[in-house]
Amino acid sequence: MTHNIANAAVADRVIVMDEGRVIQTGTWQELAEQQDGLFRELLDLQRDRAIPGPRTTPA
Repeated sequence: MTHNIANAAVADRVIVMDEGRVIQTGTWQELAEQQDGLFRELLDLQRDRAIPGPRTTPA
């Protein structure tokens, strides 16, 4: 189990659960390529947080 989706990339199979129920299964690549679904939503959110914002110079 992991909350960091990048860690799941090394798994043979990824199982996505929501409220105790299995809602998606597949390889990391298969799930990442799906345009909808919780895995893709979480992957996109995690990627957004990983991109640093623009630097500003102090005035």
